[in-house]
Amino acid sequence: MATLKAVVDHRKADGTYSVKIRLTHNRKSLYIPTSYSVTDRQLTKSKKIKAHDVLAAASRTIEEMRSIIMDVECVDVLPCDVLRDIIIERMKRGKVFRLDFLEYYRQKTAEMKKSTATSYNIVYNHLRCYSHNVDVNDLSLNFVEGFKKYLKNKDVADNAVITYLSRIRCIFDMAVDEYNSDDIVNIRVNPFRKKSLMPSRQATEHRVISAEQIRRMSMMSGDRYDMFARDVFLLSFCLIGINLIDLFNLKKTDVTDGVLTYCREKTRGRRADKARIMIRIEDEASLLIDRYSDYGDYLLNFHNRYNKHVNMLVSINKMFKRLRLYDPTLPTGLSYYYARHSWATIAYNDCGIDMQTIHEALNHASDSSMKITDIYVKKDFTRIWEANRKVLDFVFRKEKTTP
Repeated sequence: MATLKAVVDHRKADGTYSVKIRLTHNRKSLYIPTSYSVTDRQLTKSKKIKAHDVLAAASRTIEEMRSIIMDVECVDVLPCDVLRDIIIERMKRGKVFRLDFLEYYRQKTAEMKKSTATSYNIVYNHLRCYSHNVDVNDLSLNFVEGFKKYLKNKDVADNAVITYLSRIRCIFDMAVDEYNSDDIVNIRVNPFRKKSLMPSRQATEHRVISAEQIRRMSMMSGDRYDMFARDVFLLSFCLIGINLIDLFNLKKTDVTDGVLTYCREKTRGRRADKARIMIRIEDEASLLIDRYSDYGDYLLNFHNRYNKHVNMLVSINKMFKRLRLYDPTLPTGLSYYYARHSWATIAYNDCGIDMQTIHEALNHASDSSMKITDIYVKKDFTRIWEANRKVLDFVFRKEKTTP
C-alpha cells in the first residue's frame, strides 16, 4: 500500500523550506509539491516539521490523497510515477477548494482606505507570524483559539485581542460571501459561530485627568521636546479632543473668521454629513496654533517634524511619559487620547453640560432614533462653542467680568 508523509525540501532563497508530500510506492519514493512552507523555527534539528498548523494542513492534504488512491483501480501494480501523476491530476481537477487566507486578507486590505487598512495590517502581521500557511478551511475553532493564546503570550491586551479577532472575522465573512452560495459550500468552517470565542469587551479604565492636572500642565516649563508634547495635548483639549490625524492634516483654509471647520477622518466615510464639525477657536487654542504655525498650506508645522500622523502619535505618547517628571500625579499611561476623554468628563461632571451637547461636541454619530431628524434640522454649533468656553473657563480659572 502506498504511504504518504509530509517532509521539507531544500532551503529557498527567502530562508523558508517548501513542504512536500513524499509518496512511497512499490519501493520507490517521489515528491508531490504543496503550497505550504516553513521556517527554521518550525523545524526540529533533524529538519522534521513541528509546527502544529502546518502538520494539520498537511494531514488534510494527505487524507485527500489517500481518498484518491483508494479510488484508483489496480493501484498495487502501478509504478510510483504513474500513481503520483494521477494524484496530482485529480488534485488539480478541483475536487478540493483551496483559498490562501493570508493572501486573500492582504488583497482585501489593499482595497481599503489607508487609515482603515492600518489596523487590519497589524492583525495581518500577527497572523502571519503565527502561521505562514492558512487555508480558509484551516480556520477551525482550535486554530483561532491557538491564535488567541499566541496574542496573549505577546502581551496583547484583552480588548485588543477581541478587536484583532473581529478584523479576521470581517475578512472571513467576505470570503464566505464571495465563495459560498445556496448550492455550493466551499468554505466549510466557521469558528466565529461560537459565542465564547468573541467575549464581550471589558470595561477599560477611564483615560481622564482632572482640571487641576491640566491647569498644572499648562504652567509647566522645561525641555522643548517635552513642552511640544504638552502643547499638542493642550491644543487637542482646547479643540474638544480633536483626533491627531485631523489636527495633523488641518489646512489654513479650514479656518474662517476664527472658526475651524473639518470632517472627522475616523467617521467621515460612514456618515451622510461626512462628520463635519465647526469649532470656534478660543484664545487658549489660538496661542498654541500661532506657536506652531506653518509657513505653507498646513495650519500647523507638524508635517515638518513627521511624515505621518502615526509616527507623530507614537513619538508624543513616549514624550507624555516624561511629563510625570514635572507632575508625578499624572498617570503613567498618559496618552494623546486622554485629552478627548478629559474634555468630556470635565464638561459633564464639573461644568454641568448636558450629555447631548457633549455627544455633538465629540462629533459622535447620532443613534438610529435621531438619524432621520438630523436630515431635517440644520446644525447649529453655537451650543458646542459655549460648552467649550465653559470648560476652558473652568480649567484655566477665568472669571467672568462685568463690563
